[in-house]
Amino acid sequence: MPSVTLGQVVSDVMSRLDNNTQLYDQPSVIQEINDCITVINLLLGTIQTSVQILTGQVNPAATPPLTPQLVYQVPAGIIWPVAVAYEGRNLRPMSLRALASQFRSWATDTCCPNGRPVNEFACIGLNQFCIHPRDGLGGRSLVVTGVCEPTPLVQLTDTIPIPNDCVDSLTDLVSSVLPIREGGQVFAAAAAELYSSFITQIKVKSAYTGLVFPSYYERLAGWKPRTPSEARLNVSQ
Repeated sequence: MPSVTLGQVVSDVMSRLDNNTQLYDQPSVIQEINDCITVINLLLGTIQTSVQILTGQVNPAATPPLTPQLVYQVPAGIIWPVAVAYEGRNLRPMSLRALASQFRSWATDTCCPNGRPVNEFACIGLNQFCIHPRDGLGGRSLVVTGVCEPTPLVQLTDTIPIPNDCVDSLTDLVSSVLPIREGGQVFAAAAAELYSSFITQIKVKSAYTGLVFPSYYERLAGWKPRTPSEARLNVSQ
């Protein structure tokens, strides 16, 4: 569980910047910490949330008759989904291309009480997803889990919302970005070592992430590596 506070990170960052409060005032440092938390979250997908929605209702008496819903909007607050559960059962993630190749009638397939249950879901970009086969009854539970925007930190007692083993990477990134914003070769050279340290740590963390998340979602987020062998290769570079 995250346990490092905003005040601790501010203190670590300022110590790396020689406690120069004239160039780096506390509000600017806190703003940069929030921005860098967003960057790390997009790279690693560490901050997630779950939202429950219902499958589309079916009303044969309507004019025209309503058909089972195929495409759903990703719930507000989720940047991109990483998992979908149907009635408490996790669905198998697939790319839209793989779904269409394996099930030629995927767009019209419908489950029924005695038919094939809902088993797969596929993302359509970042804002939509579909389930397969469509729920023929409607009103069933879909729990969408995905990467979400971090809540901005304000108070020094607020807890950093990323794992403790990512805090050093956060400190390195913030300490490298703030001097670069001042401009000039001297500031850039001073930040180079810290930024290099951040890149090395993120490679290690993204290698682990690449083994946990399906490659389809890695491609959506621009993550690497794709395979365990590529993971080892990227970490060694």
